[in-house]
Amino acid sequence: MIWIIRIFLLGYAILYFGIGAWAIIDPVKDALDLSEIPSYMNAVGLTVSSEIGYSEVAGLYGGINMVVGLLCFLGLFSRGIAAYAFSLLAFLTLSIA
Repeated sequence: MIWIIRIFLLGYAILYFGIGAWAIIDPVKDALDLSEIPSYMNAVGLTVSSEIGYSEVAGLYGGINMVVGLLCFLGLFSRGIAAYAFSLLAFLTLSIA
């Protein structure tokens, strides 16, 4: 049973960390010559009206998603953190719904 929880947490860690990294890289992908990566903002339906908006996308969307992914990864090694990670995932899911 514990291995199912670990697989679940590992999957969420990969997904959230990847989405967070994608959101952080998106504003600077043209400068880094990563034009083959699709736009995060187009995928989620965001538009930026001023330059400060790019840091908001990277900081808020990228940072929060990466921290959730890191928390799920740490939950693989600690039951207390795993319980907290599940609580956070439930809160995020319910607040979106």
